[in-house]
Amino acid sequence: MQGRRINVEINGGMNVRRWVLEAADDGRLRDSADEGYSKAWPYSRPDDELDHHWWNGFAFSSWQLLDLHNAINDYQSQASDVL
Repeated sequence: MQGRRINVEINGGMNVRRWVLEAADDGRLRDSADEGYSKAWPYSRPDDELDHHWWNGFAFSSWQLLDLHNAINDYQSQASDVL
């Protein structure tokens, strides 16, 4: 899947905000809503990964996290309708 490219000015230290800006500048910015789901996605640090600064590449905005509760409720409601 092709990432989104956004012309941005990269500033700040080495943190998630900078990583997101670099991904946008490189055309690697992707919307998680477009990605679907895969059990193979690395949600947690692998046991054999020694670098405790390991990052799985996911970055969530505060807006996404604010809506997480509603998304879970919607999912549970839809799942119960199927049963």
